[in-house]
Amino acid sequence: MAVIFLGAAVIVPTYLSINNSAMLVTYVRNSASEACDYLNIGVIVNESKYEPLNAIIQNYTGYNYLGFRLLGIGIVAETERNVTVQIRIGTRITESEKVKEAIGKFLMRDLTGMKGFVVRNGRLYFDGREVILEITVEKD
Repeated sequence: MAVIFLGAAVIVPTYLSINNSAMLVTYVRNSASEACDYLNIGVIVNESKYEPLNAIIQNYTGYNYLGFRLLGIGIVAETERNVTVQIRIGTRITESEKVKEAIGKFLMRDLTGMKGFVVRNGRLYFDGREVILEITVEKD
């Protein structure tokens, strides 16, 4: 019986940590996909979370389709205190720094509306760990 409890004590925390990371990546992927879809549609919605993306549509896309797409997402570093998620987005737009900044702001606003996320002192946290979003925008 003691062996079973010892096995559970060793396996369960590892499983929960992996599950927590998988949930985090899923939430971030869904939010980044939503940002790409929103930018591709090019229709402005007057909702506060979309404000950063609205500026990209108005100022940089000319309301044209520019093929925003999520190229990849994954955890590149992880500790007990924080997790770094890398997000790669492809597009034909040349203003990559402006797009990166706008998508980052959108992700912060969107993710704080999901279970487990909170912003404290301008930093995003998920389940008690700081989430660092590394966004790269690559020109296709």
